[in-house]
Amino acid sequence: MPATASPDFARRAAEADDRAAAWCLERGLLPDRETEECFRLARFGALAAHTCPSADDAALAVLGTWLGWFFLLDDHLDGHLDSQAPEDGAGLLTAIGDALRTGRTDHGSPFVAAFLDLWSAPGPGSGPAEPFRPRFARHLDEYLAALVRENAERRSGRPPGEAEYIALRRITGAIRESLDGADHLAGCSLPDELYDHPWHQSLLDAASDVINWTNDLASWRKELDGGEVHNLVLVVARTRGLDHRAAEAEVARRIAVRAEEFEALAAVPPDPRLARRAVALRDWMTGFRAWLAETARYLTDPQQPALS
Repeated sequence: MPATASPDFARRAAEADDRAAAWCLERGLLPDRETEECFRLARFGALAAHTCPSADDAALAVLGTWLGWFFLLDDHLDGHLDSQAPEDGAGLLTAIGDALRTGRTDHGSPFVAAFLDLWSAPGPGSGPAEPFRPRFARHLDEYLAALVRENAERRSGRPPGEAEYIALRRITGAIRESLDGADHLAGCSLPDELYDHPWHQSLLDAASDVINWTNDLASWRKELDGGEVHNLVLVVARTRGLDHRAAEAEVARRIAVRAEEFEALAAVPPDPRLARRAVALRDWMTGFRAWLAETARYLTDPQQPALS
């Protein structure tokens, strides 16, 4: 599955990286030098440039900021999901959902104010926010419920089975939320009758699986070191009695199968607008793979790439 070349990629990615870091610093999302350095090395602007190669410079800069905000939120929730404080854990996601629905900005977390800043003033070339709010709010609610379930499994010591993990990963991977943001910023969100079409939902599932499982291939060593069990490589190794190298090969095989299933679906779109959607999702799959070869986000050894 060849990647779409982004014109003048190096410059555009570097500028989007710098814009995302500056924006997050201004809004208090990078509270110390270590967090800032990790954020810069992750290169979320480059992720935007890889996954949306046809976006103009202004849209690319804002998309990199959006992706950076979401990854920072996900990292924050990893350490605070059990917190009862309203600015943390479930309270934080609930506040973001409330802010989305009501426009309230009186929550104490910088994540809420930063989100409203992105959502209400996304930048040049964007469309109106209002039609897309219910969809993102629904996805955010599903994301919260999935994180709570994942956390309960982690605390109970009961790791998920393969089918259970795959269904949960489609939600915790936050691909739909990332696409909501990209659609919103580009002003090209699908109407509900196309978004909810069974063909499109099947295509989204296939693309999400390819992206999330590729992410699992890159991150399993780091997650194993941290005691995590929610990773397809680790799930396959445990449920099938395989060593990690064999489990990696099995996950890679499944990714190839899902990519073929994606292409089979993409070849028969029921509407021209969904044909364009298939192109965009293909860019996300190939672009995410290219970003994993560059980012330092999942490295456990600086001399060893996370994804070979």
